[in-house]
Amino acid sequence: MPGLAAPVGVALLMPGRDPGEWLLCRRTPAAALSDTSAGSTTRQTFPSLEAAAANLSPLETFVVTLPIELGLVQRMALPTAEPSELDEMVRIQLEKILPYPAESVDMATQEISRTATDVTLAVESVHQDRLVELCQPLIARDCWPQKVAFHALLLAGSAPADETTAFIHREAGKYVLGISEGGRLSFAQSLSGRTAEELATELPAVLLGAELEGVPTTFVSVRLDEHAAEWKDTLAAALGVPVVFFDAEGAALLTAPRPDGDLSPASWHAERERGERRARLRQRLRLAAAIYGGLLVFGFLLLGVRKIQVMHLDSRLAATRPSAAYSREANERWRVLSPAVEPGAALVEVMKNVVDCLPPGDATLLTSFDFNERGLSVQGEAPSSTAAVEYTEKLKALPQLRTFHLEAEQPTLQANGGRWRFRVFTSVPTT
Repeated sequence: MPGLAAPVGVALLMPGRDPGEWLLCRRTPAAALSDTSAGSTTRQTFPSLEAAAANLSPLETFVVTLPIELGLVQRMALPTAEPSELDEMVRIQLEKILPYPAESVDMATQEISRTATDVTLAVESVHQDRLVELCQPLIARDCWPQKVAFHALLLAGSAPADETTAFIHREAGKYVLGISEGGRLSFAQSLSGRTAEELATELPAVLLGAELEGVPTTFVSVRLDEHAAEWKDTLAAALGVPVVFFDAEGAALLTAPRPDGDLSPASWHAERERGERRARLRQRLRLAAAIYGGLLVFGFLLLGVRKIQVMHLDSRLAATRPSAAYSREANERWRVLSPAVEPGAALVEVMKNVVDCLPPGDATLLTSFDFNERGLSVQGEAPSSTAAVEYTEKLKALPQLRTFHLEAEQPTLQANGGRWRFRVFTSVPTT
């Protein structure tokens, strides 16, 4: 029906028309916002549920529908109460009609109508052991359905919401009569008839039984599976209402994502959540491994680039070594020859500068003068530490001697005569 578009990626695993047969339907992405059409779904038929399960991935979102003969649909009128109390009253009623304890069934309820004093419910139930036995091929593959419901429940959900509608469809080799009250399944029963005439004879008695259970049996029309189109006139005459066709498979696929009527055990939802968490963890690990691998590749590429750059620099250095050696040799020759070609570096000039810095008189004397390729060293005596410091500072500040990088020792007092010894020397060797 329009307006009930199923989300992309939701599959429907439903019983086929023949016994043991299962049908797997998936909506195509282009059909996400459109109604059902011949090209909007892909449908695969399998001879068994195990074969169908082999075509599902563990993390695929899918819904399983059950044949009605696997469980029970019951319409109940109960006093108005809290939800927890209603569940307890429903189980008490089931105890009266089920051949096994109500605690051993998975149950789903839908509210049909409510008044100030009572509430009418549609109750679907299935025995847990039968459900687990049927779904064993899925469980063995860790394929946990998002939802489990009767196939007739999904078809009832596709009926008009403001009408009481009957529908007939074929599942697991049998025809089923279902009654929808405002989109809620209030009655469903397998039919023994195999032909239109047999169904026409059987339906009045079945409808009478439904009426005795309180199910309304006055319909505007009866919906018939389009695969039985040739039965239209016979059934219309037997029921006295118009018969219209509908696509049972497409209608079920449209209503499959609705959360109502879920019969799957709570443990299945927990298993599905664990599987999703494991899948997310695996995805994150794969992403981390991909990032790590990418970083390794990037590191190797960067290392290769650096190695190429180093090789390029080595080749450039090798090309410049001859000119660098020539420059060092030229500088060394210039240093050796500089005293001969630079007047300020000659021995006589250096000695003159050192002597010119002496104060007038004979109080400050030079006792040692050493000038060679390693630098300049001058020692002397002064009458006081002040005179020694003044001389050494004057010598250090002399522009002509700055190339010698002169430093001065702290003046020391000699043991005899009360004179102060000083020394000025080259702190940075010139070689």
